[in-house]
Amino acid sequence: MSEGATEDDRNGECFVPSHSIPAQELARYSVDSDPHSEGDIASYVEGQAPDETVQHVEKIKQEIVLGDKYEIRPSYSLRKQSTERT
Repeated sequence: MSEGATEDDRNGECFVPSHSIPAQELARYSVDSDPHSEGDIASYVEGQAPDETVQHVEKIKQEIVLGDKYEIRPSYSLRKQSTERT
């Protein structure tokens, strides 16, 4: 499909944008947002990987199995820049 194609030009084809949405902007498009849980997950990830900075956390699925709730929440992070020189 060419750049700038209209809906009529696509003829029902799946459209995939040529650029990705920056991780820090993804929260604007999340349906279920729980800032407290997202902050807890970001703190955990950054504690386990101190050279990473979490940019975004979102809930993508929730299942209840035998009365216990399980959530799938991916996190997007960036590796911190090292200021040390070797």
